[in-house]
Formats: sequence, C-alpha cells, structure tokens
Amino acid sequence: MDDEFGDASFLDDFDVEQVIHKSYPKPAKHDETSPGNKREPTNVNSFESKDYSSENTPQNTNKRLKVESSSSFDTAPSKLTTNQNLAFSSTSSGLQATLQQYFGYSEFRPGQEQVIEAIVCQKQDVAIFWATGAGKSLCYQIPPLHLQQVAIVVSPLISLMQDQVAQLNARSEQSLAVFLGSAQTDASLEKKALQGHFPLIYVTPEKMSSSFPSQLVSSGLASRICLIAVDEAHCVSEWGHDFRPDYRILGETLRTRHPALRSIPILSLTATATSRVMTDIVTSLQLRTPLITQRSVDRSNLRISIQSKTKDVAGTFREWCQKWNKATETVPSTIIYVATRNQVDQIAALLQQNLSASVRVAAYHAGLSAQQRQTAHMQFLTGQVPIIVATVAFGMGIDKPDIREIIHYGPPKTVEEYAQQIGRAGRDGLSAQCTLIYSPADFDKYLGDFYLGQLTDTAKQVTRKSIQAFKAMCQDHRSCRRKVLVEYFQQTPEFGDWCGTCDVCLSRDQYEGDQERDFGVPARILLTAVQALKRQGLGNIMAVANGQAVEKYRYAIQFPGMPATVQNQINELKGDESKYTVKYLKELLPGLVQSGYIAESTESKQLSGFARRWTVYDITPRGRQVLQDRDLPVLLPVPQSVRDQEKQEDERRQKVLKELCNRGLKKETLPESEVNAGDGTVIRAYSKWYSFIESARRHSEQRATDLEELLKLIEDWRSETAIKLRIAPASVLAEHLMVSLAYSVASLPQHVTLNRDMVLAAGVRTVTVDDLVASCLRWREKSKLAQPSEGADANTKSMVLRTIQCKTWEFAVYKPQKKTGKATWENYFDRFYAGENPLAIAMAPGDGKKPIQVQTVVTHILDGCSFGREVDLERLAEFMPPPNEKQWEELRAAELATGMDVCGDPETSGRNGDKFTMTEFLKPIVGEKSENMDRVVFGHWCNYLKWYMTLRRAGYEPTFVDSI
Repeated sequence: MDDEFGDASFLDDFDVEQVIHKSYPKPAKHDETSPGNKREPTNVNSFESKDYSSENTPQNTNKRLKVESSSSFDTAPSKLTTNQNLAFSSTSSGLQATLQQYFGYSEFRPGQEQVIEAIVCQKQDVAIFWATGAGKSLCYQIPPLHLQQVAIVVSPLISLMQDQVAQLNARSEQSLAVFLGSAQTDASLEKKALQGHFPLIYVTPEKMSSSFPSQLVSSGLASRICLIAVDEAHCVSEWGHDFRPDYRILGETLRTRHPALRSIPILSLTATATSRVMTDIVTSLQLRTPLITQRSVDRSNLRISIQSKTKDVAGTFREWCQKWNKATETVPSTIIYVATRNQVDQIAALLQQNLSASVRVAAYHAGLSAQQRQTAHMQFLTGQVPIIVATVAFGMGIDKPDIREIIHYGPPKTVEEYAQQIGRAGRDGLSAQCTLIYSPADFDKYLGDFYLGQLTDTAKQVTRKSIQAFKAMCQDHRSCRRKVLVEYFQQTPEFGDWCGTCDVCLSRDQYEGDQERDFGVPARILLTAVQALKRQGLGNIMAVANGQAVEKYRYAIQFPGMPATVQNQINELKGDESKYTVKYLKELLPGLVQSGYIAESTESKQLSGFARRWTVYDITPRGRQVLQDRDLPVLLPVPQSVRDQEKQEDERRQKVLKELCNRGLKKETLPESEVNAGDGTVIRAYSKWYSFIESARRHSEQRATDLEELLKLIEDWRSETAIKLRIAPASVLAEHLMVSLAYSVASLPQHVTLNRDMVLAAGVRTVTVDDLVASCLRWREKSKLAQPSEGADANTKSMVLRTIQCKTWEFAVYKPQKKTGKATWENYFDRFYAGENPLAIAMAPGDGKKPIQVQTVVTHILDGCSFGREVDLERLAEFMPPPNEKQWEELRAAELATGMDVCGDPETSGRNGDKFTMTEFLKPIVGEKSENMDRVVFGHWCNYLKWYMTLRRAGYEPTFVDSI
C-alpha cells in the first residue's frame, strides 16, 4: 500500500510473504475469565522502576516472577541427555572457554553469564529486558555451542537473522547457524537443520505458526533443543508498539500444542518494554518462574539532538554534505531514516550528487528488488558504503557495532521504535550522534488508519498514546532528552535530571541564565491567530499569523470584515519588527502548547479508504488571559533555531557595521536602533553612497573626486543655510539625507534635467532650496553629466560578454527528476547547446508542459554556471540583457544595504536569517512591492538580479566597457 500518507516500507524486514498467505485465529485474551487460562493475575507493579540485574546492584539479580502453572503445564523435568548432565557440572570457566573459543572474548558482559547459567544449568525460563547493544544475542548463542545441542531463535527481523547467521558461520570451519523462512532460497537447508546439522536455527514467527514445530517433534530434533529464544518479544503484547498475532500464539504453541516442546526453556528478549508489556510477555509466553533480568534502557554514549524542520530537504542535508566532504578521515558509518520510498530515492540522489566521488551512498526500501536490498545491506554492513538512506525497518536487525550517526528526517511512530532505532548506533560503546529532524505535522499521518488500521482496538490505543508521548518529547525544550526517554519506560535515570550530552543539556550549559525569555509579542501574534480560527491546522494558523486571510468559514466568529480585523490586530502587534517570520513563529508554537497557552487535538476524515487524522489547535483560558492583559509575560524556552537565527543576524550586523566603519563612517553617528539592528534608513543610505563611490573609483579617480565634491557642495549649502536661518544643520537636512541627495543627483540620467521638484522629493524642506538646485546644476555642468554628446557616462558602460566556465557554487543542489534523471535546468541547458533557440524552447518546454517565458529558459541556462558548466554569455544576452555597470553597482549596493548574501545559503542568507528572496533584495532599488509598482521596471530588475546572482555565485567578476 502506498498513498499520500506514506508507504508500507516499515514492513521491509518482516516475513511479509507468509503473512499475506495466512489468516490467524484471534488470539485468546489471557485474563481470569478465559477458559483454560485461569491463573492468578501478575502484579504489574512488580516491574516498575526496578533494575533486577543492574551492574551496581547484584543482590537483586535473582529476582523471580512467580506465575502459577495451569494444569496444561508439564513442570516435570524431562530426561537429561549426556551432554546436559555434563553441562550441569560445567563451571564458569567452561562457559568462558566457549566464549573465548567462538567469539574471542575473555569475559562476559554484565548479566550474560547469569542468564546463560540459568538456561544451561537450571533449564530455567528467562526474560531479558536490556537496552539495544547490551549483548542479548550472546545469551542464546552460547548455550547450544557449549552444550553441543540446538537453539531455535524466533525473530521478525530477517536482516538481523541473516547478519547473525553470516557472522556465526564466519567464526568456524563448520556451519553453526542457518536461517529458515520465505526469504531462504536453498530448500535443502531446512532438511539439514531438522537433522541437527546446525546448533542455531533462526526462524520467523510465521514459520513457528506453521507445521515447523510438528516437524521438530517428528524429526526427533526436539529432544536435542536446549533453548527456544523469542527475540523482539514486545511483539507478543497487544500493549507493545509492534504487536504481531503470530507472536501472541507462541506461548500456546510451545507450552500447550506440542508436549514434546514443553520442557524446553524459553528465553524472551526485548530492548523496549514498559512494565505492562513486561508482564504481558511473561504471561503470554507462559514462562514458568522465570529469571527476570532488567537493565536501564539508557545508553550513555548516545548524544541525542532533536531539531525542527526549518529548511527544505536540500538545505537540511547541505551541512552534512559539507562536513562529510571536509572529513580528513573516512566518513563515519551513518544511517539516514526517512518515512517513504520516494524520500529515500530523493535524498540518496541528492547526497550522491553533492558528495565527493569517493563517498558512496546506498538506498534501501521495499520498492527495490530483493537483490538490490541485499546488496545495499551488505555494502553498508561491510563498510564499502558509509551512508545508507532507508525506510525505518532497515537497521532494526543490522548487526553492525560501529555506526557513528543516526539521522531521522522525520520521526518514527513511537517512543519504542525511536529507542530501538537509535540503539543501532554506538554498539561498540564509543560515542555516537543521534539527530532527529521533525515537524509537528509529521506525527499526524501515524494516527490514521493507514498505519493503525490492522491493529486491535487495544493496540491502537497503546500506539496512539506512544505517538503523542513521542511528539511531546520532541516539542519539549525544557527537559533532558535521555531523562524523558528513560522515564517513559518507567525507570529512574542514574544520571539524575540532566545527562549533560543531549541538545537540551548542552544548551542549558551554554546559555545559562538564558533558558527562557518573555516572547510576549510573537506569542500574542500566534494566540490571536489561533483564537480567530475554528480548530484549524498549522498551515492556516501560520497564514493568518503572517497577516494573510483564509476562507471565512475557517474563522471562529463569522461576520463581514472578520479577516481584515484579525489582520489589523496582527499587523499592530508586529509593528515594524521584521524578524517575526513564519519560520520564527512556527518554532514558538510547541512551547505555547507545552506551557498550556494552546491546546492540541485531532480531527479525522475519510480519504482514499483510510481515516486521515491531523492536529488542530485551540486557545486555552490561559492563552485568552494573555491576550486580555498585555502586561503578562509569556515565558517560553528559547528554541535552538531562534538562537541560530540570532547568531546569523548578529554576524550580518557586524559585517555591515565593519564595512561602514572601514569606509570612514563613525558608528556614533548612526541611530542606536539601527546599530542594534544592523539595518535601517540611515545605514542603507550610507551603504549605497559608499558603494557608488567605490565603483566610480575603480574606473576613474577623477570621477570619485567629483562625487566627493558634490557631497561637500551639499554640506556647504547646509552649513550656510543653518547660519542664515539660525537653526541647527541637522534641522536643515539630516546627514543621511545629504548622501541620499548626492546619490540621486549623481545617478540622474544624462538626458534628464535636475529641477526643484526632484530636490524636494529627496527630502529637502527649506526656503533656500533653489540655491541648492542651482549649485547641483553647476556641479553637473562642471562634471559634464548634462552633456550627452561629450561621451558616454561611466555608469552606462556595458558588460563584456564572452564564454565562461567557473567553479561550482558551494550551495548548488542538484535535484534530478524522476523521469529523466536530470535536473530541470539541465534539460533546457542541453537543448540550448544543441543549437535550439531559447524562444523555441520556451514555446515547447517538453513533457506536455505549457509554454513558459523566454526569461525562464535563460535563467535555467544561467543555472549551468552554478554547476561549473561552460556558458556563452553573449548568446544568452540576446534574449535577456545583462545589467550595465551602473545597474551592477546598484545591485552591489543593495546587497550591502540589506545585509543579504547572494553567495550564501539561500535558506538563511535573507533578512534576519530567513530565506533569500528577490523581492526583499530589490527593496532598496525599487521600494516595497505594491499594486502601484511599475511591474515592467520590477521585472527588468529581477532579470538583472538573476545575472548578478549567477555570476557572483560562479565567482566571476565582469568587466565593463563604454557602450558603442
């Protein structure tokens, strides 16, 4: 199944083939009223907050869970074989000798030897609840090797079984293990297994629910089985996160249906189980006075970080690509988990294009053939490929100890799944990084029928609860990540309240005293939007918070003018503050939910045969109180993305101020508000003027001198007027208006005559304005700006056009299309260089697309520069003229004035660290975009900006010559 909710890739590693062709009897409920299953209820609390075999509390390791046997249980010991009698007399050194012989280890890990002795010497059932990487698998591998008998291992994870079989068989000249299941292609192996050729037989739960247990008995192999291990035992329980019917009937299969199997010890193993699930496992598998060994789920070597999706896919992985490309050593073994097959293909292609040729990337999902999946698996396992992009099932069973990084682009469903998946990292005990990148909306798809439709009502209830708990954990910026994770499994973290390694703890140490701030203004913007709407989702709330209107039926109160009223309220709250972007506001929403100002709930709708669910938001009484009383503070944790935005803005501000100071401007002459913001009317005026003079000086020192004389002329007029009128010079004309006026006069086209109205438009308001006009006219005449016949002005020089090939832009992201395997720009580029006219390409873009503008075609061809392609600028200029020198310098001045960086990361190089936009960049040149704006002029400047961005990003500095 695959639709807009995702796909079924989470089944990748399960024995799907047998599941499809089987139907299961409904598992019996093990309660007091079930016929034939009466037993005393187990005390659930016996598991809570206890570590029965903690390394630090060995006195608790012999704890037993008493489960009263029913009449169907055969508790009498079976006849012992010679090997078993020998095993009873074996010592710890004997087990250690087996460990050394087969695995090369001199000592067992904590808890392993006790479990193995319970199985080997006492034939006792055991239930293990240890974290991933704690060494559970050795507990069922050693007994059959030590006793020279057979162990049956039941697991739903084919990849895990295949990895363990390969590793075991690599340790000995004789085959020690075999996997039996629908993925097994050699039918003869099952016959050999039943004849006792393999000490370890790995099977799927579907295999155990078939005729295989009967074959164990009829072949006589049952008498040689020393252990049946049930791995991933949480699948037994309806209260677990991954309930499977075949697991639920394992207890009945092993302890009721086949008497010859009753006396064989059962070992259940899982890394993720709450107290209720632990009890259900023991009861369902009918374990008899088992040894219960539980250890903390905490993994101290895992560094957990949870981030919001503030960039698109390409922007998100750009930083990782840069890091991996700069790595002086081998790229660390990394798994990137994503939700769907399409995302696997997209991200794998994106990474491969943007990483150096020596770094290989593999893809893994259910849409690939079995051979492709197997190849990807083995290449990653053996280190041939350091990075694999996969759906969430991959890695659940991979036995690779040196995985250094786990990246989740989008969350898994539940806390348990997350704990298991990050548990794949750092199994060698060394430090590993686990990064989750999420959006609150990512969790919505998991609440619908596509993911939960096949579960029982009980399992649905449990899974939804875990989904909500996981979402709350991601949105919590106050609590230690590892502490929340450990406490979810009803355990107490040994490290206390703070682990010191997760992103929350590191932020707490770094920003001590700045953990929370009063976000009153942006919080009230969001609360106003939520209050105005009627149980709407994130998209509509952000649209309204951004000052936009949505359909009237979505508003909580419907009457004419309602959208406009809300817009006015939000615009009043924002004022002139430009940093309250959608990205900024979106980061604060989880904090408002967590702090009780906004409430979350879900809505559902039938779509494509499934019940789709999504999150909606309501304002709470506490939120209404904040809107009524504007003086109430709204203390919220500071999101890391807000800190990153502030850091980027501060770096931009420092860069602007430094450049102005280097050009002779004293910071003391700037308004304090503009110094703090790094932007404003005064800063923009000086930035434009200094850039203008710098451009002139590069071509003519005399031209620069003339410009300086013009400014001096205006300054002298101001001083004379101040004395004449007996007022302060600043009252005649502010200093930044002087430089703005000088720029306007100097950049006036040659054929236009300066007049009084133009000077008044520049901001001059004194009775001596005519004197100023006369002085400026004399300057223009002296500098020959008003005489077109005397030669072309330096600012009308044309760009020298030629064929260029430059370096690849650092932030260029290659995005191949699924159909063609090429990027969109590349299709147009290839057609252009095959000789097609851009006009012809625009009229017939291909793939059934409608005609597009010629400028769009030219823009795509220019994109080739960013990827290091050879581009004929002269030929392109015939269809979209490039900027002349004056326009080029205008664009350079705009870049300085806005603080935007055309060569930087488009996701963060805009104003206030926001996305780069052409409209914002062009504001110093064309002003605010409005209905009255000259669209033609704006369009021309957009085209000039495309040239400017392309050449600047390619590292090409054009030259200009006098126009012919």
